[in-house]
Amino acid sequence: MGSTRKDVLAPAISLSHIAVNVSDLARSRDFYREVLGFEVFLDKSADTKLPRIFGHIGGMAVELLLVREPVVDVPPRPRQLGLAGMVFRVEDLDAACAKLFALGIVKVERPRMFEGAKVLYVADPDGSFFELIEFPGGATGPAEIWSD
Repeated sequence: MGSTRKDVLAPAISLSHIAVNVSDLARSRDFYREVLGFEVFLDKSADTKLPRIFGHIGGMAVELLLVREPVVDVPPRPRQLGLAGMVFRVEDLDAACAKLFALGIVKVERPRMFEGAKVLYVADPDGSFFELIEFPGGATGPAEIWSD
């Protein structure tokens, strides 16, 4: 707050991309394409060192990273420290929820309200959660409805 850009130790210009660890690249690519419109721009799934697929979701770059030997005996910790999740804005969350519910992708029939916005949590094939959000009144981001 109050610091100028030259005072910042590593001044970020923007968020580059989001990376998601997955157990099956093809399955995850198909899931994110069907649910969120993932558009592949670089497929390195045959790379022997670091298999991955890059794509765009709503203008944001997303990297799907293959984890060959995931640690599966560790229970999920919903309130763990670190990255909490990905949140994607949609225009009509009720319609999206109805489609996802009909396909069995989500288990609830309606999104819930959170501080004036509609939200819905979705699990990918590996159980990683992301959130879909619809802001009220044509707002396009959290600062438009939640700032002081």
